[in-house]
Amino acid sequence: MNRDIWMILLGSLLAFSGGLASFFIQTWWHRKLIKNNTLNLLKWMIGSISSVISRIEETYEKTNLLWNDLLYQISLDLTIFEQNREISLISVNPSIRQQVYDWCMKTRTNTSLSLGLNQMLLSNPQNDWVKNDIPQKIQLFKELKNDASKLIEKLK
Repeated sequence: MNRDIWMILLGSLLAFSGGLASFFIQTWWHRKLIKNNTLNLLKWMIGSISSVISRIEETYEKTNLLWNDLLYQISLDLTIFEQNREISLISVNPSIRQQVYDWCMKTRTNTSLSLGLNQMLLSNPQNDWVKNDIPQKIQLFKELKNDASKLIEKLK
């Protein structure tokens, strides 16, 4: 009789410890999956924006215009980051967390300013200030593209 009680207690202890170990393993695995998926999402987003910037450079060289469709594409890609900002920044290595955030904010600012300049140019094509400022924005896009390739390397 006494032995049966100890067997029941031992079985209960093993079941409890197995459940606890399973919980910790699932939590660890879930966090690892979230981190990997988030890093892949960030790499995809930065790569996508970098390819759109290349297309902006090409079209600007050919037509001397910024295309709103391409600028809107960058805005859409940045929306992915903004919707997942907290988990994206938590999942990134702390040493480059600020760099990722700064790059995204610089890209957002440059895109918004470029859209504004484009609208001003469409409303007043003779505006020299706007015509002189657009090449500066293109140069800033080139710098952002170079920074993007460095960020992708750091995210690996």
